[in-house]
Amino acid sequence: MQSSMKSLAGFFNKFQGKVALQIQAYDLIIEIIKKHAKVGLEMKDIKISAGELILKTSSMIKNEIYIKKTLILKEIKQKVRGININDIR
Repeated sequence: MQSSMKSLAGFFNKFQGKVALQIQAYDLIIEIIKKHAKVGLEMKDIKISAGELILKTSSMIKNEIYIKKTLILKEIKQKVRGININDIR
């Protein structure tokens, strides 16, 4: 019984670690966008899927981000480990 509890605890610890890393990556991406585009985003405003950073925000904010897209993508590739982003849309 204790062995299965330890296995279950190990599974949840591993899952928790991955979630924590993902949250840190999202926070860093938001910070990079704010630095270059001078706009504020929240975690709910972005999604990463199939190598794309998908913005769920107003057209005005998206335009500010698109203007600085090259700089943002370059810094994300340099600083964010474990997540590959090739485009912003």
